[in-house]
Amino acid sequence: GVDAALPAQLPSAGGAEVAIHLPLAHPMETPKCMFGDAESPGVLSADYVTCISPSIQAGFHSVYVARNGQDFERLPVAASESNAVFVEVKPAVEVHIVYPEVAFNGGGSVVQITGRHFVFDDVQCKFGWVGVTAFVVSSALIHCEVPAVESGAYALEVTQPGSTAAEPLVRPNFIFDEMPRVTGVFPSRGTVNGGNTVIAAGYFFSEMHEMACRFGTIGPVSGEWIAQDEFRCIAPAHAPEVVLFDIGIENDYQTYDDPNDREVLYEYVVTPSLTTVTDNNDGTVTVIGAGFHPGEKVYCNLGNNLGFVPGTVQDSNTILCTVPNSGDGMEDIDEANTVITDEFGNSLLSPADPDDKDEDFLQKLPSQIDTVGPTSGPTFGGTFVI
Repeated sequence: GVDAALPAQLPSAGGAEVAIHLPLAHPMETPKCMFGDAESPGVLSADYVTCISPSIQAGFHSVYVARNGQDFERLPVAASESNAVFVEVKPAVEVHIVYPEVAFNGGGSVVQITGRHFVFDDVQCKFGWVGVTAFVVSSALIHCEVPAVESGAYALEVTQPGSTAAEPLVRPNFIFDEMPRVTGVFPSRGTVNGGNTVIAAGYFFSEMHEMACRFGTIGPVSGEWIAQDEFRCIAPAHAPEVVLFDIGIENDYQTYDDPNDREVLYEYVVTPSLTTVTDNNDGTVTVIGAGFHPGEKVYCNLGNNLGFVPGTVQDSNTILCTVPNSGDGMEDIDEANTVITDEFGNSLLSPADPDDKDEDFLQKLPSQIDTVGPTSGPTFGGTFVI
């Protein structure tokens, strides 16, 4: 008689392939299966009869097999010699929300799926044809680790490994995209107080992703997508050291297994301090302090609305600034309100507070033209010049 049926859990929508063990079956027989009161034709294979489960109500149902397709062997369920086995029929899985709906093609991130009837013992997430085991949090929530697949859009399903049933009521498209690559960060240095704007350059920055920065072990740090090759974020506070900078989706970042990939570093330094401002009586002033970085491009604002002028970091304790043409020596210089910024408008002398940053900083900087192209055009105009 029948002594096993696999899988033992079936969707109420039907359509699952069920293998029923039937010892001593003969090839010439044309069996049928019965799930509760619903019949289904079977196919004999060795010691098994394979049937497709019909659509039936959720609950426990006995499974019978008629060897000749007509005579189903029946005995009371309580009888010890009964040849019936039972399968548990459960409501069909429903997928409502998938978050996030995108991931990198290298895999490894976690997707959260909410819905109904996640009650099977061996639930899987299928991204296209690739299945991964799901971690069932509750009957309404599961987590799945995203596999590594080629870039593109894939149907996402929640199902059983042994089931061929089309269970999900919703099959959302899941997008796999290229892992972003960071090639540089500007500035590459900031104070331990954080708060300064960091501009990352690279490629595969996607507007579809909820991208974020990571400074060493601190992240995700929310940022702003500018273009496919530019992303910006605000540096968090950190101890003084050199850390790895990267961009990813939430906690999914590039692993840099390829030796050709270059790690991008960001340095946290102690906040520079200002001691005094000295007039050199030659149209320049010397800003004396500590923690300056020779070679760094800086701008000086000497107070009293004099505007920003270029400065030169001479050594770790000295910055040489030009007195603006509108200034009148030390009489117009307000040492208490002197501001030194980097080329991106981040203050070097105090914790960079985005609310305190001079909104007109870029407009106040002196213009500088590096190249012009094209260098000629027709007399009637209309040529775009870059």
